[in-house]
Amino acid sequence: MICTGRPGTPSWSYAGPPHLPAAPSLPPSQIPAGLLADRIGGAHLAAAGLFTWSAACLLFARVPAAANPLAALLVARAALGLAQSCLMPAASALAGGRGMAA
Repeated sequence: MICTGRPGTPSWSYAGPPHLPAAPSLPPSQIPAGLLADRIGGAHLAAAGLFTWSAACLLFARVPAAANPLAALLVARAALGLAQSCLMPAASALAGGRGMAA
């Protein structure tokens, strides 16, 4: 949707779904995360995913000070994507009653 800029409407453009660039990386990263959730349990995977997600967010603060900001941004975004891919399999394992692996 592209706004025409009429009075009373926001002036912005929308180029497509925000998840579209991440779509090709979701299945390759969620399948191993699902196997890991079955092996170690959803609670442990969720904790590891949240810890990695927090660490990746802290990396974003250091991107401007990096020697190569583009490489630092790509590394931080890749770490964030890996952390996000753990959360849905962990939630499914917790909902299925496999919270802690035996």
